[in-house]
Amino acid sequence: MADFDGITLARTALRARDQLWAQDDVRSNDSLGRRLQPDLWAKVGFPDLAATVRSLYGACGWSEEMESGSARSVAIAGSRDGDGSSSISWAVAIATAHDYTGDVVLVECDLLRPSFRGDLGLREGPGLCDLLADEPAAAPSLDDALCPTRMMNLWILPAGERAQNPSRLLRSARMVEVFGELCRRFAFVVVNLPSLLRNSEAATVAQLADNVVVVLRAGTIDQRAAQQTLHLLADASLRGVVLNRWRPATPAALRRLVAA
Repeated sequence: MADFDGITLARTALRARDQLWAQDDVRSNDSLGRRLQPDLWAKVGFPDLAATVRSLYGACGWSEEMESGSARSVAIAGSRDGDGSSSISWAVAIATAHDYTGDVVLVECDLLRPSFRGDLGLREGPGLCDLLADEPAAAPSLDDALCPTRMMNLWILPAGERAQNPSRLLRSARMVEVFGELCRRFAFVVVNLPSLLRNSEAATVAQLADNVVVVLRAGTIDQRAAQQTLHLLADASLRGVVLNRWRPATPAALRRLVAA
């Protein structure tokens, strides 16, 4: 487990998203290559967030030495609503699209309380629930559901319209098929799961991913809830825990003196 402390990840990720998406991007056919370009994260003033996010995907085995068979999907879930898992999912997807030349997709799996379309200003259209609700022959195509972004190698698959029975959709065989199609089509798949303690099916979807990261919000999570969250992921490949909005007890002035 890894605790990334001292950084308000959610707020910083939102600001980084808005600024990084405005940058020019160059697409390449090399699905796993690292980009030889200046670090835009540092350029727009978010080096701490960049280091944290890269530590996250480093824990998932994403490195310069990646091979074609490497594990390249990660599911990110909060224990409860408001833990910051959505913002951290955006940050991981943006960082991966910036650092690697391969195509990246960010998937919204909260079918009960979808927010990506409004938060990110995405165009209207079908989403994940539309892909899952119907038989493959009647469902929209994946191309119809994917939304491009200003980063040429980053795509968003929003949840779509609020689903009537999201639990049934997420545990369906069709979900396994759609996830497999995403993994075949994209070099990296980042999945934003609904809160684990609100939606038990989130743990089922987490098992589809090669890696899982949990987000806990300091000050609002107790030991029992944290243990319950980790228990739900007993059959998933848990790689790390982000403790969001944690502040150490040592005053900042003393920490600066020690660091000096």
